[in-house]
Amino acid sequence: MSFFSDITKNALARGLTIHPVHPGQKKAILADWPGKASKNPAVIDLWSDNFPTANYGVVASDEICILESDNAQELLKQLGGLPETYTVQASENRPHYYFRQTAESRELRNLTRRGLFELKHHNAYVVGEGSLHPSGAEYKCVNPAEIADFPAGLAHKLRLIYRGLAPVELSSMGEGDGRQPTLTTAASLLWDGEKTREQFITELQEINQEFGAPKDEGSVESIVDWFMEREPHVKPVIATLRAPWGKSLRESIDITKDNKEREPFMIFHKDGKDAVMFQKASLNQIVAWRGLGKTNFALRLAGSLATGTDFLLFRSPHARRVVYVDGELPFNQLVERAQRHCVGADGTPALDNVTLINPEILPAKHSIDLSDEEQLDELVRTLTAHRAEVVILDSQGILMKGDSLDHGFQENHNRLLLELRLLGLCVIELHHTGKNKDSQRGRSGNDDLLDFQMYLKEPADREEGEGLRFEVEIGKCRHYPEPTGGYELFLRDQKWGWQELTSLKRVAEMFAEGKCTNRKVASELNISLSTVSRLKARAIKSGLLDLNNKVNKEKM
Repeated sequence: MSFFSDITKNALARGLTIHPVHPGQKKAILADWPGKASKNPAVIDLWSDNFPTANYGVVASDEICILESDNAQELLKQLGGLPETYTVQASENRPHYYFRQTAESRELRNLTRRGLFELKHHNAYVVGEGSLHPSGAEYKCVNPAEIADFPAGLAHKLRLIYRGLAPVELSSMGEGDGRQPTLTTAASLLWDGEKTREQFITELQEINQEFGAPKDEGSVESIVDWFMEREPHVKPVIATLRAPWGKSLRESIDITKDNKEREPFMIFHKDGKDAVMFQKASLNQIVAWRGLGKTNFALRLAGSLATGTDFLLFRSPHARRVVYVDGELPFNQLVERAQRHCVGADGTPALDNVTLINPEILPAKHSIDLSDEEQLDELVRTLTAHRAEVVILDSQGILMKGDSLDHGFQENHNRLLLELRLLGLCVIELHHTGKNKDSQRGRSGNDDLLDFQMYLKEPADREEGEGLRFEVEIGKCRHYPEPTGGYELFLRDQKWGWQELTSLKRVAEMFAEGKCTNRKVASELNISLSTVSRLKARAIKSGLLDLNNKVNKEKM
């Protein structure tokens, strides 16, 4: 018997509809899983043969819905409890409550209140009992009860919490007076301060009859009378909805003129001119081909940001709290690099203002996948705990699992970036170029949300074994004035430096004269013939040298 066959037995015995999920993950194996999910034994056997080590997902359907919580203690407090029902969880306080759909529940839809609950109502799934969480933990049954019917009144409560209404406080109506806790919760939600006593009793009695052991009529009336003597805990829904979206232009100007949402965190300074590079609540990206040095460069920027000191052309006006999230390097190598590069202007490591996050030092060692909502929530909690102002993500391809060309991947990536920007963070994401080395890997929409994008490119005259050296180009910038590219950064003898792009311009000028051969250019500039060929091709491609052998003076 395969792992898949073994772990799915209980779900199938309960009549649940399932589909295979990647081993140790939450991602569905089947692209069209809503249409292919099944409880047919023949289909399950086929999946067992094809995916013997897979996890499985339980599908929310017209028969079953699942209430998933990221904070069961708080959710149960706000709901006033839930009936006994089949429950599964992989992490403490993060259960999946299974319910059979009723006429009331079928009126709902998928609902999410981040950090509190997610109702899987249709075309959604949770990972099933016996499967393995990405952390390595097992999804275990913590309540083997039969699957209960969706509780009466729960739909209304979930809608209220979804809308962000305050939790109902019922501490003054304890169990000692013999009242049904769920019934008192329902009463608190029904009481709007406007109903007549008869209306209130009728509505509460309808809910009371749904319970397995309903209270007598006198108990219902006493609950009604108790609430009617008090101000309503929850005001009418229309009155408590949040303010409508949008502000007038006048209001918008007043709101933004004095705030610090666009406070500059790093300024590019060259030729006596300043231009904002990174700022508060911004999304930024450094793109480079693998192995070119983007991690070392990012760590050096982190040191400048953390100490409030200058680094070559980059100025950091004030010290910032930086969190560096790395998903690739062995932790000891990350620490070694951070000690060398994450330093201030005097070379002293930024020991206090930089926090490192790496899979090897997580409480439960596991790879980091920020497309997973639980891990994203954990990152947000961590950033808040460290009071982070800057977060550096190294890198997109490692910290987010999936195919970067997939539309779903792009949606998850955009959600991640927006979530972090709404926290007021300056986000600096490291990303790889594609095989052509000229553009970022993935969909063209990868840079839609970005405020600033910097490309690090390999110089055409870079020799093998030369060490870290790259050219800087600006891909996108929403700021004005814009930082400029067209220069090189290098690391020699553990010291960073920069220089203008001189070789490329000089090669273009010499060929524009029309009398130079590759050998003559190589001899005069003291570079190899192969380097001359690469520089000539690049000068033509960039427009410095046109096909008529004339130098483009505007670009010089």
